[in-house]
Amino acid sequence: MAMPVHPPTPISPVHSSSNTARKFRQLPLVPALLFLSTYSFLYIRPILESFAAKSVWLDHTSIVHHGDDDDDDDAFRTMGNPHGDNSSRQALAGYKLHRSNGTEPHWSHQWLDGLATTKGAPYILYVHVGKTGGITLERGVPIPTPAIIQTLQCIVAQLNSTQHHIALHDAKSTCLSRHYPRHHKAAKLTNHILAHKHLWSALYKPHEMEFAIRHSDTILITTRNPVDRIVSAFNYHRNELVETILRGNNQELKKMIQNERLFAGNGMKEIFYNCFPDVREMAEELARIFHLNHNNDTITSIPHNNSNPAIVYNQMTCGQLAHRLLSRTHPKRTAEWSHYSSNYRWYTKLTWDKRPDAAVLVIRTEYLWEDATEIEVALGGSERAFIASAKKSVSHGSERYQVTAKLESETQKRAVCCAIYDDLQAYQDIIMSALNLSDEDKKEMMQMVWKDCGVNIEDYEEGVVNGPMFWEEWFVKKSCNNIKSR
Repeated sequence: MAMPVHPPTPISPVHSSSNTARKFRQLPLVPALLFLSTYSFLYIRPILESFAAKSVWLDHTSIVHHGDDDDDDDAFRTMGNPHGDNSSRQALAGYKLHRSNGTEPHWSHQWLDGLATTKGAPYILYVHVGKTGGITLERGVPIPTPAIIQTLQCIVAQLNSTQHHIALHDAKSTCLSRHYPRHHKAAKLTNHILAHKHLWSALYKPHEMEFAIRHSDTILITTRNPVDRIVSAFNYHRNELVETILRGNNQELKKMIQNERLFAGNGMKEIFYNCFPDVREMAEELARIFHLNHNNDTITSIPHNNSNPAIVYNQMTCGQLAHRLLSRTHPKRTAEWSHYSSNYRWYTKLTWDKRPDAAVLVIRTEYLWEDATEIEVALGGSERAFIASAKKSVSHGSERYQVTAKLESETQKRAVCCAIYDDLQAYQDIIMSALNLSDEDKKEMMQMVWKDCGVNIEDYEEGVVNGPMFWEEWFVKKSCNNIKSR
């Protein structure tokens, strides 16, 4: 049975203060200063770090996450408690006690025992779903994407070119030493990542990504409440990919638009954001086409102020345009809309569906550093590995966004749920399959979604709620079947 290796408690050597003082007086000035600084580094710094660690774990007010581009900052809630109430301190204290008493997470047995016969396992395919805190995670662990890419390319080349049989573990060790020399000092999680999947993973060749999927035994997916993810994606695209271009601050992107190198030029984006100044307007229009807003069912037409009348989207209403954008799976060349269409459904089709036997782990935006630490400890790493990272604030400039609206009403949230019901099913499948989540964790995450979408679980049998067709049944029979003017 594979058991995680817990780092031993450091034992400070005993020194006589009189002997230390005598040695110090006998040294010349410069060596004495060097001696003093070394002594301080070795023996005083651990004490200070230990004190700081206790402060981090127990002071819940200092552990608030901001990251990956997440413009709605309160999505990164206090670690261990997504509701942001005063029970955070108790949750963290309990977690600290659990991790320090020598026990291991129950789920790690199920994950690691089956991989014990494979040298170097687990081999993790890290899937960074957009707007789920991936950048925060990658900078904090850290997960050095360029080194991981170069290492995988090196592994593939070695296994394909050698005339003698070479094991994956041996090839990975050689390539890690070559492209990431400091890997032996990195987090355990970092060293077990075989490849990094984000958007199109353009830096990987197709056969390299296929190799990574084929040889990965674990898929680690970043997740976030799907409704919150859509809001974050809207604000991101609205601010970063629209205003920057339209203001002309980025000449390279402007040139790409002029040369029609971006999908559909800039016309579709201009139309879309003329329809919807903020995400609340989009949700209200979706509510109208799904017949959820009984007080105002007037459907808004596309503003006909675009200079390119040939664009097919001029023939749609604003709500239809939003519905098409949010509900479609990932088409080709949608760089302008990457975080809408590169959703849970798209990522699972490209990864998990190809390796349905792989173990699934998640790192939730709502519990980012707690989940990361659980996985690190299960791999034999330190419970303190990410303490410093948990204190840092990371963003993509969201504090400068001009538009950071959030959904306000139940109707607005439910309308977005209707538009993304198939992605809600993909999200639920991921959460329910995650080995590192307890039954209570899974229930909590789904309750957040049910609340946003107005789902009354009492209307369904338990087998239906947890089944692969739940959200389609909810869409058709309960909530969203009255779609208008399609």
